Amino acid sequence: MKKYFSLLIIIIALQNPVLAYFEYQVKPDSTIIADSLLTNDSLKTEMEKQDHIPNKGFITHSDYQTIITKKEIQQMDYKNAGNLFSNSSFAFLRDLGSFGKPDELLFNGYGYNNISYLENGISINTRLNNSLYLNTIQTESIDSLEYIPLSRGFLYGTVGNPVSVNFITRDNIQKMPYTRLRILQGPDEEGYIDVIYNARIYKKFNLTFQATNSAIEEDFANSKYSSWKVSTRLRYLYSSKLNIVGSFNYFDGTTHLNGGNDITAGDIYDNFSPNIVLFRNRYQKNTRHNYNLKLQTKFIKNAPLDISFYYNYDEAIHKQNTGSSRQANVPQIFNNNKSTLWGSFIRQNLNIRNFNLDLIANYESIDTKTDLAGINSSKSYLSLSGKADITLIDSTIHPTVFAKYLKHSVNNYIGFGADGIINFTNKISLFGGVSYFERPVNILEETLAFEDGFENKQKFNNIELGGKIGFENLDIKGSFFYTRNNNELYPIIYQSADSLLSSEIGEYRSANVERSGINLDLKFSFWKIITQINSSYYFNSDNDKTNLPEYTFFGGLYFMGRLFNDNLDLKAGINFYSSGSQNYYSYDFQQSRAVAHYFDPLTLSQKNLNKTPSHISSDKAGQNYSLDLFVAGRFQELAIVYLTLENVLNRQYYIVPYYPKRSMTFRFGISWEFYN
Repeated sequence: MKKYFSLLIIIIALQNPVLAYFEYQVKPDSTIIADSLLTNDSLKTEMEKQDHIPNKGFITHSDYQTIITKKEIQQMDYKNAGNLFSNSSFAFLRDLGSFGKPDELLFNGYGYNNISYLENGISINTRLNNSLYLNTIQTESIDSLEYIPLSRGFLYGTVGNPVSVNFITRDNIQKMPYTRLRILQGPDEEGYIDVIYNARIYKKFNLTFQATNSAIEEDFANSKYSSWKVSTRLRYLYSSKLNIVGSFNYFDGTTHLNGGNDITAGDIYDNFSPNIVLFRNRYQKNTRHNYNLKLQTKFIKNAPLDISFYYNYDEAIHKQNTGSSRQANVPQIFNNNKSTLWGSFIRQNLNIRNFNLDLIANYESIDTKTDLAGINSSKSYLSLSGKADITLIDSTIHPTVFAKYLKHSVNNYIGFGADGIINFTNKISLFGGVSYFERPVNILEETLAFEDGFENKQKFNNIELGGKIGFENLDIKGSFFYTRNNNELYPIIYQSADSLLSSEIGEYRSANVERSGINLDLKFSFWKIITQINSSYYFNSDNDKTNLPEYTFFGGLYFMGRLFNDNLDLKAGINFYSSGSQNYYSYDFQQSRAVAHYFDPLTLSQKNLNKTPSHISSDKAGQNYSLDLFVAGRFQELAIVYLTLENVLNRQYYIVPYYPKRSMTFRFGISWEFYN
């Protein structure tokens, strides 16, 4: 990855006019074109003002919900999309310790198979396991992102997951050609490079191309990672009433999956011992390519209509203990898991004064062929959802009602709910929401759910409450959530306790599972010193089916302000992370599930119908904490320099059981924008 910085030095050497900015401290060039979502910016080109129809999110009133803007993203320390939520309410990233690993992100206690990841409203989940590896997302293409309130998360995505996250992509429409370069370098040859090129290629045609390469060599044995992500988008700005957008996204990556530390092998920081990890010969190769044709229209004023047609191909080749070098007592696996889908997405908005109506129709036809469970099937989904909200009493009250209908095969599923915001003043507000909804399980769960009388219908009940109060220099937000799944499936592996020589799920059992918690979000500013605290406590962390930490805590102390005649926008300070004790669990990466229960293969009987599974360990992973130093400095609105000293205290612990925290590391990066 050192070649990335050789490339960067050459580029900088060719940019003498840019370097002159720093020498003479000239103020930002007034000809720079602002980002496409800043709709009030006077610097937009005339073509953009007249013809461009920007991508639109789902949140209409941002008084209480979570929206993370592009500027906030650019001042964060992130390695993948999961890090963007590091200081969000009820968010917890199960970091597997090494760059490129399939880290699991949790919201409100829900992780894999329960979160709909959306890009401009369309699900990008892998349909086989209803999950997504966050490394497949091109983070530099994100303009902003939305975490939908829990009460209405089921509305979005086809299958109706309890949580939804929407990534809104950058949509630059530039008068001049535009290039953006971002490079990061870390230890163990950890490297990342992302290049975006945008240009108006002919009159009303605008082209965007983006390529991302990232990789890391081994820190622990069998921990390599490498990937390529390529995307391109062609927008035809026919008029201010019609835009046509064609896009293509490609991902190819190989992730080595060592299963974490072998707790019987000694020092977990003996990095290069071949016996330190559970699997010395296991990896997964993922290939994805997605095509999308979208029509954005505004033929009727205040009633925009979006229509999309898309095709997705997803393949995961999973290999374990194959080839000439094999581990004793470790099963051999060579599975090829594929899914393809054709889909359509229609969204109709209607805005009349204080009333907003949002209607969505989504249809998908999915073909699945997988060695994992011997599945070769075709299924279809049709979902219809609607949300209506109104502003009352001079913007004091914002009530919202919503509902969803889902047809899967021959079964019908419904959902409905309501939430609302009361703004007592512009500094004090309350939020509340309730919902009930149903959804089917994914195809793997359906195949491996062996219980008699199993019903392919999960029933969720959600409650969400919160309030916000603001003072001159202090903002405080508190919230509570409760959610219940009346037919949650939890996975079971066939193995002996603590051996972990097989983490492959053998079957699923159902249970009624509750999750609840409270959160405090605080931001205090004095002069240019900013303090942030976001802490969550979970009441159900002892439940062995939730695998939640007892608590999570994020704290930040920063200097934030402009220096040198406003030529440097600086954020510098510390990030502090801590989480409480949690149950032990393992991962089945083919099915994207955390596994905490097992049946001993020596006592297995057919389907184990009369047996109670055991937890893989009666112990708990202890409390942990880490301190990072972080600097992000933006020069002349053109270049950003990133410096991170991670795990300054060199703490040695498990972030996720069996996956140790990396020792103190230093990372450096820079992003640069070039015009014309």
